[in-house]
Amino acid sequence: MSKDPIQIFSDTVVALCTPQGNGAIALIRISGPSSWNVGQKFISLISGKKLDEVTSHTVHAAIVHNASEHVDTVMVLALKGPKTFTGYDTIEITCHNNALIIQSIIELAIKHGARPAQQGQFTRQAYENKKIDLLQAEAIHELITAQTQTALKKSLSQLQGSLSDQVASIEDMLCKSIAWCETSFEFLDDAGDFFLEISQFLRAIIEKIEPIISGYAAQKQIRQGYRIALIGAVNAGKSSLFNLLIGHKRAIVTPIAGTTRDSIEASQIIDHMVITLIDTAGLRVTADLIEQEGIERSFSEAHASDVILLVIDGSRALTQQENIIYRDLIEKYEKKIIFIQNKSDIEQKKHNFFEKLDIEPLIISTQNNNEKNLLEAELVKKISLLSRNHALPFLINKRHYELLQAVYNDINLILNMLENSGTTPHYELISHHLRQALEQISELTGKSVSEQALDRVFKEFCVGK
Repeated sequence: MSKDPIQIFSDTVVALCTPQGNGAIALIRISGPSSWNVGQKFISLISGKKLDEVTSHTVHAAIVHNASEHVDTVMVLALKGPKTFTGYDTIEITCHNNALIIQSIIELAIKHGARPAQQGQFTRQAYENKKIDLLQAEAIHELITAQTQTALKKSLSQLQGSLSDQVASIEDMLCKSIAWCETSFEFLDDAGDFFLEISQFLRAIIEKIEPIISGYAAQKQIRQGYRIALIGAVNAGKSSLFNLLIGHKRAIVTPIAGTTRDSIEASQIIDHMVITLIDTAGLRVTADLIEQEGIERSFSEAHASDVILLVIDGSRALTQQENIIYRDLIEKYEKKIIFIQNKSDIEQKKHNFFEKLDIEPLIISTQNNNEKNLLEAELVKKISLLSRNHALPFLINKRHYELLQAVYNDINLILNMLENSGTTPHYELISHHLRQALEQISELTGKSVSEQALDRVFKEFCVGK
């Protein structure tokens, strides 16, 4: 007979909590009601005391043994629940980071009553024991996988409850709206007062949700960093600019037109931001099928990127075809373009192109390494302009977005029902929709969420977290 899900997550489990691979130390965690009992069967404290005799939240030198065989000399952190991350008694073993030692210790824990932890099981235990809500559990995953400084800060803020507080406020206003709505069943003669109170709560909810869901699309940049596409005609100096920005010769640079036939990527950290630079094939008409494919990818990268470095060769006049291509790019993507007039070390041609469009390009030479700082400053400035909508102290994922969007739609529907109901709103129907919205909000924090939904959330975690 299969176990009940709640029983599974109250089992005593063991897992490696540090990444596998070479290193000085590794940490193995045992968590659950029987963790101290499991641990003392194969851990001997050097002090001579038994594990169940020591004070909670203390560290001890110890030996891990398999019968009379010495496995490793370790440090053991002994923690009594409920004042632990998971809420259960916990043993954390810091051993030497050798795969054979780690395997031996985990096998000993399993031999003496623990079972291997599932993905995200320690965090799931913390959630089940109400140490954290579901939003905070997801913030732990965001914190671990954060690729940018901004994502790191927002995940930490969310773990401390920034999003949970917002959701609790929305939940409170929904509860008050339901209370007013259901009180109205008894006092229909005073419907006008109830209408005003409920409307005020609902408009306040809309004001809270609107900025959260409106910033969802841009949060991919926060999580993964910014994509910077170098776009321009053949021999404009894109590859030289790419090499300058990454600090070494990654892209092939030759005077032959069409050298770059595919997109080349490299990541850099600039001003605590992760950026991915993409060198693209030069834009021109060509009969070469391979180069044509590269040019198509260039246009795709222009569309997908967060910032475009539009590189123009300042040493020659633009062709009619280049004028058409560049104007089309500007029409579509002007807000995310940094205009670069390259090859300032060569005599410059007068570019009416920029003058007609009232554009002030950044005039540079990739032969001058000192101009790298100038380029990076322009990138930081452009990214900062794009990041103005990222002021919220948390990140929402697809699950959050869909639930908040559903609540937002429900609230707008209810407001519409209130405002178009004539003299007496249908409070019974409004109450039904309010309860539906409340259920969706409760699903965010995990107060009312299905087992299947929880499984989907924790499936994203790694084993050991």
